[in-house]
Amino acid sequence: MSFSLLDKKIRELLKERGFKQETEVQWRAIPLILTGKNVLIISRTGTGKTEAALLPLFSKMLKEVGNGSKGITLLYITPLRSLNRDLLDRIEWWSSKLGLSTEVRHGDTSQGERRKQAMNPPDILITTPETLQAILPGKVIRERLKSLKYVVIDEIHELVEEKRGAQLSIALERLEEISSGFQRIGLSATIGSPKEVAEFLVGPERECEVVVADEEKGFEFKVELIEDLKDRLDRILQVIEESRSTLIFCNTRETAEALGSRLKKLGARVEVHHSSLSREVRTDAERKFKSGEIKALICTSSMELGIDVGSVDVVIQYMSPRQVTRLIQRVGRSGHRIGEVSRGILISTDPEDALESIVISCMAKNGMLERTRINEGALDVLAHQISGICLDFGKVEVDKAFHIIKRSYPYRRISKDEFMKVLKFMDQQRILFFSEDEGVIYRRKRTWEYYYSNLSMIPDYRRVPLIDLASRRKIAELDEEFVLSDIEVGSTLICKGEFWKVIEIQQQEGGKLIKVVAERTDSEGETPSWEGEMIPVMSEVSEKVFEIRASEERLREYLESSGVIVNEESISRILDFFKECPEGYFLEVRSTSDLVLHVPGGSRANEALSKAIASLLTYRTGSVATKATPYSIQFKTRNGLEAFREVIKGIEPRHLESILELAISRTSLFKWVFLQVAKRFGMISDAPRLSLDKLIEFSRDTPVYEETLRELFFDKLDVKGAEKIIRTIRENGIPEVSGPLSFSVDVKFHEIVPQS
Repeated sequence: MSFSLLDKKIRELLKERGFKQETEVQWRAIPLILTGKNVLIISRTGTGKTEAALLPLFSKMLKEVGNGSKGITLLYITPLRSLNRDLLDRIEWWSSKLGLSTEVRHGDTSQGERRKQAMNPPDILITTPETLQAILPGKVIRERLKSLKYVVIDEIHELVEEKRGAQLSIALERLEEISSGFQRIGLSATIGSPKEVAEFLVGPERECEVVVADEEKGFEFKVELIEDLKDRLDRILQVIEESRSTLIFCNTRETAEALGSRLKKLGARVEVHHSSLSREVRTDAERKFKSGEIKALICTSSMELGIDVGSVDVVIQYMSPRQVTRLIQRVGRSGHRIGEVSRGILISTDPEDALESIVISCMAKNGMLERTRINEGALDVLAHQISGICLDFGKVEVDKAFHIIKRSYPYRRISKDEFMKVLKFMDQQRILFFSEDEGVIYRRKRTWEYYYSNLSMIPDYRRVPLIDLASRRKIAELDEEFVLSDIEVGSTLICKGEFWKVIEIQQQEGGKLIKVVAERTDSEGETPSWEGEMIPVMSEVSEKVFEIRASEERLREYLESSGVIVNEESISRILDFFKECPEGYFLEVRSTSDLVLHVPGGSRANEALSKAIASLLTYRTGSVATKATPYSIQFKTRNGLEAFREVIKGIEPRHLESILELAISRTSLFKWVFLQVAKRFGMISDAPRLSLDKLIEFSRDTPVYEETLRELFFDKLDVKGAEKIIRTIRENGIPEVSGPLSFSVDVKFHEIVPQS
């Protein structure tokens, strides 16, 4: 038994805490951690993985007590500022009983508390990736971090696909320069590519053990197709009434608000929870749910991670979760105890949504997660971290800075030329001083300003506070674009599932919005829109949907093999909906000007393909309206059929990336991403002096332009997937089918590709 390997004090406390025997993750991970190995732990929520990581580290720390060091020994990094209260209580309980001190530090920590932590550091510091960036250059804290021996990264899957992860990976290497080296532990409930994430955790030069614990705790998924809105609401109310506590997950904040308002009108005891609501509103909703004052919480991805809301009986997923990993995270919030089943009900609004939900549920039951996509080589992160390394040392040799960067996994492939291009650009911007003769980087006064202005890699959406007229408290934050384009004094909008009438819109001189003041009303209103909403569907899901949607036999075999529950009425409706659906790829010809290409590329590959084909069609037919879904791409353009045939015949897969670079550089999305990247490079502040178009043209050969393209290709466009589809079409041809087909409906067009 691995518990027997722990310090005697911990073994005694295990009895006091009620631990009768270790879980699988604990008996597998504890011996590895005790021997000093770096370990990535993958185990479902509620299986004791936090104790599997911390108890052996506490055991080692007890043996080291009294060595005279006055510093931080264990750093616990969590992606959320609002650390799970239950998790924090557990860490504090163990540390206090063992005579170890624990403190939390994030953006809201007071100045007095920060000074105290610097002068009298805790044994264990809990922090976020951004706060770690903030403290790394500090002279006193750097002294306190020299004693660092252990780093735990919680919910590591939340970081690896984002620039936050790339930034953290270099921060860990900067920590290595301060300390004499430390043991690394990563924690996650769901990871599709364990080997790659383990390498991300430790870098390409170190070893890491992976512990994947398949605990007894299982999942029960039911998919229900309910096309009528009233029937859907009635079903949700029924589940709420039959359960003690229900989490209702939506994919967007708009959907959460709309659903919340309708359920509240029907008398349901529910609240809404998402990241654009104020902290006070979210905390109040969490408290009400945990105490039983309300029976259901309608939420978005804000509730996937470690926020403590107590016991959850059942999870409702409203519409397809779009990704297997998200479904596991969400439904895993229910049935927290060992051996309990996590129950999820997926309520679908149409047959295609239902089939996608079935595929995702079956993949979850069979343990088939999407591949993890690690965000590699971000140049704006590189610029920020070069400035951080410069602050760490005051001056630093170029080769040393390059070596620190290259030790991190996302930058293992970076060339010296790429590094030097970014470094020279920063020198030109006077962010730092690069002496080419000496091969040394020196910090400037502006280095500090630039570094601390760009601690966060989270996109900077302009937000306007919505204030309750009666209490003067902030209810939520609205996107500035929504306020400017969609509301005025007297408008009514929905927030936290309630209706609010706008009384005042305050603006500064020059037009900058300050706040929106509103009061509660009974009049129905508009749901706010927020940027950055839709979750992409991966090709693994769309390909399986394509495989089974045209065959009753394959659909029923697939369901039987996985154990996902779908009632006969829903199955019959899905089969009837897709009865005209041909097998494989095909082109639906609705008219010579209205074409739908049916291909299972998933969100990103189909988006890439739609932009590339539309760009080439533009030269032949004029303007083209296009819209991509994970399963099809619709094109509307005059006399488009012949032009489409020519484009498909002539397009070379190897040229796709170049075509896309030209196509996306003219879009509003490119301009928005460019603006964000330019700010992170310190090239501009809030408002550029030049017009944005001129600034983009001026920056064409700079790292800012390169990073804008890299970010768009990573986040929005799967070029490799699009190339694969083109090759398949060129090898096998593309059958043409007369439309419109009954299952193929018009989609909302979101972009017009203009004629050059």
